[in-house]
Amino acid sequence: MSSVPQHSISVGDEDLPTALRDHNQQVPPQFVPELQDVEQSILAAESILETPIDPEDGQSPMYARETLDRAIDFLRRTATHAWASYRARARAPRIAPGPDGSIDILWKTGARELLVNIPVAAEDLVSYYGNDRVQPDTSIRNSVEGVLELEARNDWLLLWMTQ
Repeated sequence: MSSVPQHSISVGDEDLPTALRDHNQQVPPQFVPELQDVEQSILAAESILETPIDPEDGQSPMYARETLDRAIDFLRRTATHAWASYRARARAPRIAPGPDGSIDILWKTGARELLVNIPVAAEDLVSYYGNDRVQPDTSIRNSVEGVLELEARNDWLLLWMTQ
């Protein structure tokens, strides 16, 4: 193993296979078996790049690789930190085209849902909204919303999803 994959995350030694401990303690999420469903969501999201931002406009640009890569980095980092620090994992999210070229990451469990929107502009803050309304006719007991710095540790979002 001569180089570390671009999307990698530092975790504690106890989480790493022995062969990886000698390589800067960087472990790509695909080496964390509990996060394989996250990797499957990421693979499925590659098709977003073939989607025009405005399908009704015959000359609309496609979704940008840079935006999708920021969404993937956010998802991998958040899922890996939540697993490494708390052994917490939420069901894998759906990654989908968002409005105006942004990328949406949507988690749904039996009790909660959370939408994180990754904007096109790297300098813009990431927005999120989540609630615990399971059925449309039930009231919301708990909700979270706001903005995030993309590079900050945001594993608390997945902890909220697992409650």
